[in-house]
Amino acid sequence: MFIEDAPPENDPRWEDLLRRVAETFDDLTLKRGYQYYKQGRVKISDPEDMRHLQAEVAGTVTYRTRVDLEALEDGKCSCPVGRPCKHMTAVLMEWAGYRGYPVPTLANAKTLASRPRPASAGRQQNAEIERLARDAARIPEMRVPQWLDLFDRCLAPVAGQVRNTQYAKQALGLFYKIKPPLSPVAERLFELNALVFLMRHSAETQSNPALGTNTYLGYFTHLAVTDLHEAAMGCLDRPLPVADEPLARDRLLETADIVRTAMLTPGPTQDYELKLYGRLWETWLAPPYGSDALYAEELRKLEDAESGLPAQSKSAWDAAVLRMRFGLADDDRALALLAGESGRLGSAHVALITDMLGELARKEQWSRLLRWLTELGPLMHGRRSKELEAYAGLWDAVVAKLPEAEPGMWSALESLLPSSQPIYEARLLAAGRYEEWIDIQLSFGREPLDYRATELAPLEKEAPHALLPFYHQAIERYVSMKNRASYKSAVKLLKRLAKLYKKMKREARWIEYYELFELRYSRLRALQEELRKGKLS
Repeated sequence: MFIEDAPPENDPRWEDLLRRVAETFDDLTLKRGYQYYKQGRVKISDPEDMRHLQAEVAGTVTYRTRVDLEALEDGKCSCPVGRPCKHMTAVLMEWAGYRGYPVPTLANAKTLASRPRPASAGRQQNAEIERLARDAARIPEMRVPQWLDLFDRCLAPVAGQVRNTQYAKQALGLFYKIKPPLSPVAERLFELNALVFLMRHSAETQSNPALGTNTYLGYFTHLAVTDLHEAAMGCLDRPLPVADEPLARDRLLETADIVRTAMLTPGPTQDYELKLYGRLWETWLAPPYGSDALYAEELRKLEDAESGLPAQSKSAWDAAVLRMRFGLADDDRALALLAGESGRLGSAHVALITDMLGELARKEQWSRLLRWLTELGPLMHGRRSKELEAYAGLWDAVVAKLPEAEPGMWSALESLLPSSQPIYEARLLAAGRYEEWIDIQLSFGREPLDYRATELAPLEKEAPHALLPFYHQAIERYVSMKNRASYKSAVKLLKRLAKLYKKMKREARWIEYYELFELRYSRLRALQEELRKGKLS
């Protein structure tokens, strides 16, 4: 789980280690050790050991370093410094990072220790911790917006940290530290809201206001946000328990309101939230919790939100409305919206639509799915291979149930060439449409030697005649290049061609062809030499 191994808030062992590090090492040594840590120079033999750390640190040479966590001054290193050194601090930081502690805090231990700390600050912090614990006891009876307020208050201890994966683990650990036992539905809703809240929070606090559009994420923040999004999608993929729990439906609808608001708010996570919105309605807001009346109510809320909507959010709004029209089986209006999105379909929109159409396949609404696939086809030009594969997979499902739809599938995939080429070719071979597969190879200038003999074996067995033009044209092309390497390739193909004619029991035709070939190119001495080497002459 994403929150695994997150360190507890105000861990006394960590606080004690920070104090002793500040007493043992000077600031310059800590900063140099931090550079070694960042450069990945440390390898600890057993990072689970809570007392003694044995490690190798790559410096001018590889140094063997031993750190005693209970007595830092007793540490030893094979480097020539002869006192607490940067290699020891690098080992400490590698261990701290492995345990989930904030490494930058360790690197700044000396500076932090020198700052005066008013007695009142400690009292205020303790008072806030007590208030938080008291309020957290009410989580089972709280509504979702109150949960979000608690999440925000929990983040105070890690407010100054870089929003990276480690920060996300720590923050989730803080959320779960205050959480009392919850009922099954509440537990799942708490998990989802914690992930979605932290995803948006991490992105907002790391975006770049100078860019104006608020869409910039640093590399490490992007990794954290992506991990949180994947965890949230995984949470939604696990069915919500069916239980008659107080507040279950209300909290679910509050969650939908929160995701909708986030999806319609411009920001670096807007596409992520659109995907979450679609998945929420596909899974958790399906029956028994969902209904046509719920789709209609959500559509009304979206229409109310349209007024004053930022221009950057119009595409997300259209996608959400399309999702509600689809849920209400109002396909005419939904497809009209889809057509209006032509040229603006992002990956989040395609993921949303693919999820929708997957829902039709699961419900076995094949005629309806056929209509959607046909209308969607022209909008799939230039899409990524993964998206096109999903689209083609839905066609496979339709054709398996509605064989009469097969011409439409071939037409749709052919219209998406060259983007759909690998997918189209694979299906041509699977369907035994070998002549059409050969036509594609010839059209795109492919060579038989681009393929291993085993890849062409099915064609040699089932439709050897289809390979003849493929081989003949390639041989002529190789000869026309007039160099030794191309002649060798031509000879290799001639040998394959001879076997092909033999398999077809047309040896006489092969002899006739080869005699004419040899005569026509009798003046190409290098080619004649290669023919003799290949034992064709």
